[in-house]
Amino acid sequence: MALDQKTGKANWLIQAEPWQQGYTITAAPLYYDGMVIAAFAGGEKAVRGRVKAYDAKDGHLIWTFYTIPGPGEIGHDTWPKDNDAWKYGGATVWQTPAVDPELGLIYFTTGNPGPDFNGRIRPGDNLFSTSMVALDAKNGKYRWHFQQIHHDLWDYDGPNPVMLFDVKVGGRIRKAAAEANKDGWVYILDRTNGKPLIGIDEKPVPQEPRQFTSPTQPIPRGDAFVPHSIDIAPEGYTLVNQGRTFTPFWGEPIVLKPGPRGGANWAPSSYDPGTNLYYVCATDAATLFKGGEDDEKLLQEGQGYLGGAFGRRGERSGQRFRVRG
Repeated sequence: MALDQKTGKANWLIQAEPWQQGYTITAAPLYYDGMVIAAFAGGEKAVRGRVKAYDAKDGHLIWTFYTIPGPGEIGHDTWPKDNDAWKYGGATVWQTPAVDPELGLIYFTTGNPGPDFNGRIRPGDNLFSTSMVALDAKNGKYRWHFQQIHHDLWDYDGPNPVMLFDVKVGGRIRKAAAEANKDGWVYILDRTNGKPLIGIDEKPVPQEPRQFTSPTQPIPRGDAFVPHSIDIAPEGYTLVNQGRTFTPFWGEPIVLKPGPRGGANWAPSSYDPGTNLYYVCATDAATLFKGGEDDEKLLQEGQGYLGGAFGRRGERSGQRFRVRG
């Protein structure tokens, strides 16, 4: 909706997407160069993510970018060919895009693929889920992407707004785009081309063939901002792989750090060019994950996260767990 700022009367009104199908708008629209750019969420409702630009004068649609590519588009081959999972695959956008007027690009990060915790119906990297994406602001055309989590099984999506800043790296000023993820790392990229400004290495991770896990994950160099393992198991649970990030699950519940409510979530980050420090609001919490053939209904519904998070005292919403020791 566009309102006259002097009178409050509506100049135009459109329904951007049908809420009955699960679409939501969780962040303010971006105004840039005569356009109102809106990002759409609703990943838990089996929708296909998208960003749209509307003419600010009359509200007519200018362009649409689908965060899950369709047939013939870049990245579509990262979805299975024998089903239409890509049509309902999530990768929704929770935040207001950032804009670089000099480059004419907008930037955003995307949510997890769907269903969240069941990877067996969507083998492949599942682009452009859990990724930072850059688009040409004028026409919504793809410019580049960097996927933070391949074939995400842990709901490590990107609600934290993208930060744009200039920083000296290797003796020269570089244009940076950065985002703090739920997985506990900050991904710092060159915003002109999407390449890492500070190294990000593909490293082997534990595997679960039934979940079609990715053999590697991109791990940023430098420190994480939350712990990635668990020292003491919550009572009644045995730690698998010390509860480390990227441990896959199947059948029996396991506890991992961080969980979908850990790392960096909605609260925006900030950057101080004077001190070269990047500030993140973070949560140190573990989460119980479950998925597998023993609960077919759970898998069909695309669920696996059992809700709540273990905090420092081992407590979880709805149930209480005491940490041993």
